[in-house]
Amino acid sequence: MSRSQSYTAISADEIANYLTDSFLDAPELWHVQVRSLRSLKKATEDAQEGGNDAVKSITVSLYSFLAGLAFTVVAVATLTVELI
Repeated sequence: MSRSQSYTAISADEIANYLTDSFLDAPELWHVQVRSLRSLKKATEDAQEGGNDAVKSITVSLYSFLAGLAFTVVAVATLTVELI
């Protein structure tokens, strides 16, 4: 299943800029903190959603594999009964 991926609106360069002395001395620094926290929340939600999608895909793959294995066992049993 293919779907579009969303990305957060904050870059590593921007985060690195937050560590500079000139930035830390800026007035109303809380504006950036709120933006950073919102971006972090969105990134965490996206990562969790991706993990949940991966679990669903693995579960579907497991059930498909087990169904194929069961059909193979039935086919081998049928051939064995036919040969006896």
